[in-house]
Amino acid sequence: SIPLFAGLESAHLERMAQDCRQLDAPPHHTLFTVGQPVRDVYLLISGSVKRVALRSGDVEKVLELVGPGNLFPLSEVFAVPTYASCAETLAASNLLAIKADTLKSIARRDLKLSSRLLDMIALRQYASEFDVLRHRSLSVTQRVLDYLISLAEPERNPAGETTVRLAASKRLIAARLDMAPETLSRTLRQLSDDGLIVVDKRAIH
Repeated sequence: SIPLFAGLESAHLERMAQDCRQLDAPPHHTLFTVGQPVRDVYLLISGSVKRVALRSGDVEKVLELVGPGNLFPLSEVFAVPTYASCAETLAASNLLAIKADTLKSIARRDLKLSSRLLDMIALRQYASEFDVLRHRSLSVTQRVLDYLISLAEPERNPAGETTVRLAASKRLIAARLDMAPETLSRTLRQLSDDGLIVVDKRAIH
């Protein structure tokens, strides 16, 4: 029932099932921290997770706000022996923890899985590179709208209203967009006053 693993050889699926565990994590549960050996890659089934890097003075830089259906941290699993980021649940979350060595081993043998993982890594690399450009070239309002549109994909209705739900606090979203929380709140109010969005707590139409 997980698209990433659909159509894999039965032997590979059996091995995957043997080498993964389901995890029900409460809010603010730490999944991994900087410097720990990379043992697992996580598939978020429900809930939300933040992945951060630590700057000097233990200041957090939000790298990713992970939503359901996403596998993380792919770049670290395939590139380095120890985690370079920290991950913490923002809400009660259900995850699959898959042994990293198992995932890498099966990916070497199964073309479908390796192709899908390559697509995921490429899309995230693309998003990461162009985040830098967008943050430097787009106005604050355009950055916020860009973020809301990204949340709506692929359910976005180009001919009508689409509803998205903020999975993280405004403080964390503002950090992800490299702006102050007050700036994000002010921008959302302005977009609402302009009739572009309707804000209902964490739901935005």
